[in-house]
Amino acid sequence: MSQCERFRPSFEHLESRRMLALADIVDGYADKWTYVPGETIQLHLNGATVQENVDLVIYAANAKPYQTIQLDSLAPQTPAEEAWRNGFGYEVTAEYTVPNDMDSGIYYFGKPKGVQDGRGGKQIPFIIKRASKQSDIVYLTSTNTANAYNQKGGESVYTRYAVDKNPTVSFERPRNVHFRTRPLNLWMDNQEFDHRVISDFDMDDYSELEGSRLLIVAGHNEYWTEEARDDFDRFIAEGGSVLILSGNFMYRQVEYPTHDSLKILGYWDQDLVMESTAMNYSWGGRGRSCSACDSTIGFSGLKIVDPAAPYFDGVNINRGDIIRIPYNSEFDGFPNLGLNADDATGFPIVDPEYANDFYYFDLLGFDIAQMSWKPQPSRTLGGWIEFQHRPESGRVINLAATDWANFAFGDEDVKALTGKMIEYLLAEQFVPPPLGDFDFNDQLNVDDIDRMTIAVRQQQSPLWKYDLNQDGRLNAIDRNTWMEAKGTSWGDVNLDGRFTSQDLVQVFVAGEYEDSVPGNSTFAEGDWDGDGDFSSSDFILAFRSNAYEKSSAVAATSVTPLTAREMPAEYVAAAIMAQSTESQSNRRSALESESVDLAFQRDDPIKDIKPATVNAPSRPVSFFESIADLKAKTLSDSETSSDLQSLESSFWRRSETGI
Repeated sequence: MSQCERFRPSFEHLESRRMLALADIVDGYADKWTYVPGETIQLHLNGATVQENVDLVIYAANAKPYQTIQLDSLAPQTPAEEAWRNGFGYEVTAEYTVPNDMDSGIYYFGKPKGVQDGRGGKQIPFIIKRASKQSDIVYLTSTNTANAYNQKGGESVYTRYAVDKNPTVSFERPRNVHFRTRPLNLWMDNQEFDHRVISDFDMDDYSELEGSRLLIVAGHNEYWTEEARDDFDRFIAEGGSVLILSGNFMYRQVEYPTHDSLKILGYWDQDLVMESTAMNYSWGGRGRSCSACDSTIGFSGLKIVDPAAPYFDGVNINRGDIIRIPYNSEFDGFPNLGLNADDATGFPIVDPEYANDFYYFDLLGFDIAQMSWKPQPSRTLGGWIEFQHRPESGRVINLAATDWANFAFGDEDVKALTGKMIEYLLAEQFVPPPLGDFDFNDQLNVDDIDRMTIAVRQQQSPLWKYDLNQDGRLNAIDRNTWMEAKGTSWGDVNLDGRFTSQDLVQVFVAGEYEDSVPGNSTFAEGDWDGDGDFSSSDFILAFRSNAYEKSSAVAATSVTPLTAREMPAEYVAAAIMAQSTESQSNRRSALESESVDLAFQRDDPIKDIKPATVNAPSRPVSFFESIADLKAKTLSDSETSSDLQSLESSFWRRSETGI
């Protein structure tokens, strides 16, 4: 074994000694993946010939020479039997002590060749960590996936799957560090971000993460240990942010039987992956450039959904534009209900039950992906999302494409967006969640108010999701806050901002007023006070707001004029009578029939209802005129729903006896 003579990377040092011939190396590897300054690296090198006193140049990730070292001797070596599993078994031919001032990053012994070759290439990479474990950014390099695909020594895990579903492969063999990340690695090395680099092996040690605010994961980071996934989740839960630039992420589970080997345990439970990253490969698939895929499906890139996100500022990209990824191997996807139109013009419909689980969620872009092993056409959606699990957890941007950091990175917009996403996550000035839009579909709609109502009625967790006024309680005030955010009032069942006769038509056609089924009514079916039923108390709540807009037709009738607080009693009386005297199946036709002598004058859609003379029994009219009197006065806190029920019963009895 020879010791390396170190020389610092300056022309003065290089010119102060006689330059030697460059070492001619067939292949080799370092004894570990990662080191800190002061540690000694053992080099296992296979020379093309017997050589003495030769130079070996160390290169940084940006392909610039970092340092030149001298090897006393170098000779050919022969790999061991089954080297893919047992390791190459090369003798240690040299040692190198890491300088104390060597920055964290990716380095190579010798100029790397074949860096785009996922099966190994010709390179001897190693990673320098920061001893302090402190930095703004920690950048995770995909060393496990690179080793799984590595065919050096005759086999990879993929060639072994045919005979062994849980193969073990060695790290002690020539290896590759650029697994669909070389352009990003070069770019990161030239940026001024305060960042350090770690390997997959280091993810099992949480102390490697806790000294940073942002974790970046890129490329094809598929193989994860249980400990690494736990640390990933913990980092986010404790407020760390994450930028994922990787598809087929966290797909297979592994362990390290020894410090120098990797064993495949099987597939990760995709529900667990969804919990960690908000997407998974089961909802995603292959890009259209895969050999088994239909090349007419998809965009070969990401179609933009929301260019209003802050990191799009200054980048000339609009909604519907496509950021090209000339070749993308795999996407992760999100639960969805398909597109809202055809492939050319449509955008995804995010499953509301999925989106409702987040404190914050935004769909930024998508591609139409394919599951190549399923019958064609197999269509899924790859995604680009921003999300936050809880108010106290970190923000995550998941751009779930294997080749964003690779084939897309030649585009200046891609580089600009990547830099802006990093700056956004570091600044921690995050876009707040929209008030009351619980399923994040950019609308405050009936689904949201129904979710709000159920949460208040059942006191559902989490509190932060529905406590809109942030007073630590779920109650009617939160429901009123939602209505204020929507800019409307109770009774406006179609949420067009106006409480009119159109809303009354809608609720009575639903046919649930004072029915015998407890708790079956929604907001659109007349439950405005949140008790699950449509009853007179809902009208009291709605008309106390003084928001009802009488139609000009009602105001012009000969019926005694109603105050601004009162409802068009003529219409409601006939509608209630029709509801109570006809079967459920005929209720709508009865509402519009001549049997109640109610004349509808409407356009399409309904704009106004002009009631004619009501020839039906006067019971409903008497009842609602009395209710109008009741809700026209100021209700005190002592008046309860039981008081209203008693009053209602007395009105019905009085109308039946003619008193």
